[in-house]
Amino acid sequence: MKGGINEMLNVKNQIIIQCVCIVLLLIMPILAGSDYIVHLLILCVWFGTLGATFDLSAGYTGLVNFGYAGFIGIGAYTSSLIAINFSISPYVGMLIGGVASALIGLFLGFITLRLHGFYFAIFTLFMSEALRYAFANLVELTRGYLGLMVPPLSGFDPTLRLYYYYILLGISLIILFVSSMIVNSQVGLAFKAIREDEIKASTMGVNVLIFKVLSVTLSCFFAGILGGFYAHYIGVLTPDVLASSLTVEILTITYVGGRGSLWGPFVTAFILIFFTEILRPLVIVRLIVYGLLLIIVILLYPKGLAPYLQKLLKKYIH
Repeated sequence: MKGGINEMLNVKNQIIIQCVCIVLLLIMPILAGSDYIVHLLILCVWFGTLGATFDLSAGYTGLVNFGYAGFIGIGAYTSSLIAINFSISPYVGMLIGGVASALIGLFLGFITLRLHGFYFAIFTLFMSEALRYAFANLVELTRGYLGLMVPPLSGFDPTLRLYYYYILLGISLIILFVSSMIVNSQVGLAFKAIREDEIKASTMGVNVLIFKVLSVTLSCFFAGILGGFYAHYIGVLTPDVLASSLTVEILTITYVGGRGSLWGPFVTAFILIFFTEILRPLVIVRLIVYGLLLIIVILLYPKGLAPYLQKLLKKYIH
């Protein structure tokens, strides 16, 4: 009886925390009163959601996709090119970009995940770099490093960043909700079983290959959608969106936030992005300070910040 009451209280606390977070996300850009701050908030939500979707495969299935930026780039270029050449709505284009990324992820998953996860990580890195050079050299199609002029999202004044923030927030909340439903379902249990021990998971009847591929495909699908949004928000797309440095940023946010939590990377994105902006006046030195602090966090909190933030919230919400 006592265990049931505690479980009900935990669920209630989680709902309260989620509601408070959503309210904060809704009012923050209004309170900011600055386009610059709204832009930073957009980056926070974008990187935070990417960290959560990266965590869907890295944190729950143990598959680290070092070519994650490539799937973001596929979604970005797909959505941009069909909007430019076929006048298709950017909102539909973002979905198509997600499907394109998912199909590439599905293909790569089937040809690499029969082997050890290390091969998948290296292969995706090579794939991402190959795509970056391909987009850079297909100048007639992508304009390469000259930059592809991408139409803005339709339906409102494209100069107002506030609208972009709320559209991204809506997309992000849907992605986080769907991801949360997945990891808390039987599919999520299969993901976790594979992460802990593939052989034991297989003996328990889990089709390891299918669930690995599913994890990667879902992660790539969400990355493609977010890549499409980025293209229409920035307005000028270059092959740098596929650079491995973007994957490293997302990986850092995920590992510092805490793998296997989804919301941990999302919260961490706000901390790290605003922290880097505070250090911006230090120019090159800021990268050294930033790197040292990340090393300290990883050494002191190897499981990421999520477990400690969770304990802190439990302490003050009962």
